[in-house]
Amino acid sequence: MKRQDFKDAKILIVDDQEANIEILADLLEMEDFTELKTITDSRNVLSLVERWKPDLILLDLMMPFLSGFDIMQMLKQILPETEFLPILVLTADISEETKRKALSEGATDFLFKPFELVEVSLRINNLLHARYMFQQLQHQNNILEEKVHERTKELEKLNNELVEAYKKVQTSDQFKTIFINNISHEIRTPLNGILGFSQILTEDNISKEEKDTYFNKIYESSNRLIKTITNYIDISNLNSGSQKVVKKELNPEAVVSQVTNEFMLIGQEKQIPIRMDIPQNDNRRIISDSDILKKVLSHLLDNALKFTHTGEIKVGYNKSNNSMLRFFVKDSGIGIAEDKKEVILGVFVQEDEGSRRFYEGSGLGLTISEKFIELLGGKLWIESEKNVGTTVYFEIPGVESVIPAAAKITETQEKPQQHTILVVEDDALNFLYVSHLLNNPNIEIIHANDGTEAVDQAMTHNDISLVLMDLRMPKMDGFMATRKIKKALPLVPVIAITAFSGIESEQKAREAGCDDVLLKPVKQNVLYSKLAEYSIHLP
Repeated sequence: MKRQDFKDAKILIVDDQEANIEILADLLEMEDFTELKTITDSRNVLSLVERWKPDLILLDLMMPFLSGFDIMQMLKQILPETEFLPILVLTADISEETKRKALSEGATDFLFKPFELVEVSLRINNLLHARYMFQQLQHQNNILEEKVHERTKELEKLNNELVEAYKKVQTSDQFKTIFINNISHEIRTPLNGILGFSQILTEDNISKEEKDTYFNKIYESSNRLIKTITNYIDISNLNSGSQKVVKKELNPEAVVSQVTNEFMLIGQEKQIPIRMDIPQNDNRRIISDSDILKKVLSHLLDNALKFTHTGEIKVGYNKSNNSMLRFFVKDSGIGIAEDKKEVILGVFVQEDEGSRRFYEGSGLGLTISEKFIELLGGKLWIESEKNVGTTVYFEIPGVESVIPAAAKITETQEKPQQHTILVVEDDALNFLYVSHLLNNPNIEIIHANDGTEAVDQAMTHNDISLVLMDLRMPKMDGFMATRKIKKALPLVPVIAITAFSGIESEQKAREAGCDDVLLKPVKQNVLYSKLAEYSIHLP
């Protein structure tokens, strides 16, 4: 209520004398006040106040039934403490005692009868202005309280976020500790086997059977070490978003068959048969990343063999209803408890994780697999029952490629038997290893010690079937050598073989013209499989 709106104020006149009411009502009407109500029976004041909610009360003190003092006491009971209702007492009792009592009971102002109308008008306007100022102050307080409330909620939210962030930091620190400890354990353990058995092999009194056993242990430890390092590199690339997907045509049956064959020997040693369950005569071709698909299947088969002690393992795929290829690895192993299914995909998690680890491995397999499948545009999930077995499913887009008829005929034609492979490697030990892997009557090996020599050899020999290119070499590196060779011989496949596992090196190699990238140390089956993709088949 602003000053110009005082005329709209609600004014209640309470007096048992009609003559007094008429005088006050006439005065207020002359002052253009329009909202007026009068009461002569004091017993009706409270109900009218509650119902009409006046802005000002003109109150007589001496009345039958209820005095003005009684009314003010009763108003204190019904009005909230935050409410300011001004009361102008008008009385003929001029004693100081009456004035003090009226003011103590709640009167805002005091006038003696007979009163001057001008003074009454001034006091009414002053009291209405005081009520307006109080309302404004209360409104501002309400706004301030609301802002304080909102700010408090924001601060509470921020505080909760800080608490959560602190918890995450603590969890992150714990994770880092687990990560470092896990790396230490998973690297030192196979290294201990490699170094330990290598030292034993130098002893003179070792039998041939013992040597064979120890060589196998060194080989197993080396494979475990390579697998561990590869897992850490994969999870690092996946978490940093630097993992690349290279999609090309592949036969899913061939991929499943190749990975399954790699695990057959381990299954035979554990007396756990691995069976393939795939559609018969399935020659479909799809567009996806074969290397990623092989890694996922390898992780899942590795886990299945690790946690299965009796029964069998099935691996295969079928076409689901949503144009996706659904792959699965099903085992009859120890299974996963219901409350562990959601966390089993977490890093370093094994279902029996605790102060003891009953199974070797980094615990990264399922995490890596899930992230890889997401990169391929699919999803991975687990169905398991404790002490019954586990089935891991994943789906990837099953859009089939369109193969020209001529290409299909070419696949059925007899493969050439004689091949010339240019091996570009400056390290003598690495060249010796690769040349041993390629030792075959149908393979002619040409060796180049650096990039410059590699280009010269490629220009000299026009019958080169494929190039195995090291990337880090003196004089001219493998990147530049590949560019020069590809410029002159664009149809000759170049496969980079490098110890640098960073995604940038791989991407740089492909940009230079390399058709594929293999990481050192290269396993025989991996090399043979890659060569087969370029029509070089070795037994």
